[in-house]
Amino acid sequence: MRYKDTIKRIAVYLLAFLLLMVLAVSTQAATRKKVSKVVVSIKADIQVDTKVGTERMDIQTGNGHYFFDSYEFENASPTWTRDDVPKLKIKLVTDGDYYFNIKSSDIKINGTGLKLVAASVAENDEVLYVTVTFPSLADQMSEIKKVSLGEDGKAQWNVSEGAGSYEIKLMRGGNNATGDTYTTTSTDYDIRKYLVKDGSYTVKVRGISANNPDFAGAWVDSNAIKVSKDKAESIRREVEAEQSAGTWIKDEKGYQFKDINGNLLRSSWRKINGEWYFFNDDAYMVTGWYLVNDTWYYMDMQSGAMLKNTTTPDGYKVGIDGAYIAQN
Repeated sequence: MRYKDTIKRIAVYLLAFLLLMVLAVSTQAATRKKVSKVVVSIKADIQVDTKVGTERMDIQTGNGHYFFDSYEFENASPTWTRDDVPKLKIKLVTDGDYYFNIKSSDIKINGTGLKLVAASVAENDEVLYVTVTFPSLADQMSEIKKVSLGEDGKAQWNVSEGAGSYEIKLMRGGNNATGDTYTTTSTDYDIRKYLVKDGSYTVKVRGISANNPDFAGAWVDSNAIKVSKDKAESIRREVEAEQSAGTWIKDEKGYQFKDINGNLLRSSWRKINGEWYFFNDDAYMVTGWYLVNDTWYYMDMQSGAMLKNTTTPDGYKVGIDGAYIAQN
């Protein structure tokens, strides 16, 4: 009888213990917090003809509730070849008080040309596996490590191996100062002629792949330079004088303008002796109404100079910048 009572007591104790464990697990699950957004930043230096696994990697995560644990490349070849498209699987883990409750659309991958191709959770939702692909190694370029902008307006940067050309943007106060992006095949660019307003200027530079012109590297920012009102005015006068220097040419089709370097102006504006003119794709000065970048302008029918802050001969108003003003 005592033996049976002992067995019953043990069974009761075991049942109580199991209930407590279930309650504890349930309580822990109920108190865990969700990780609903993930940010992963990846930089990789992968060299052709080197062994897979010898890459230089820099993988960073977005906050303190989860962190990077490990990675592996899923490419079958033991050595990187020019035609390889690297495929990287990353393991992220939470700190234990959190769990992943996430969709692919909630995962942001920072890195040039990287694409998210798979994501899955494991181990009680405390592990997240993220798989990304890189651009083909044939398209990739080495990093532009430094861009410098001199007080003379000359921007310079180091060679990006694999780049066929470079794109440059001039920034003023955080905005594109000219609205344009310039292209060069050299590792320097003179932006002095655009420094015609006072303020703080920087440039952004990125490489364009020689193998794949549709693939661009990351933008790299330069140091900032300050341009005073006096300096900006001086540069503006220099630019106007240079732009006005040149030769008008007339033939049966109309007027053209050849600059001091012997180049005909085409598909562009030019301020000549204080007046604005536009030259079409065939390098001829336009007259009358002309559409430029979705905006209408009116050029005098005789001189070709842009009208501004007035009424055109056919009764329409143009603003101080020459743009057509819609009538109510």
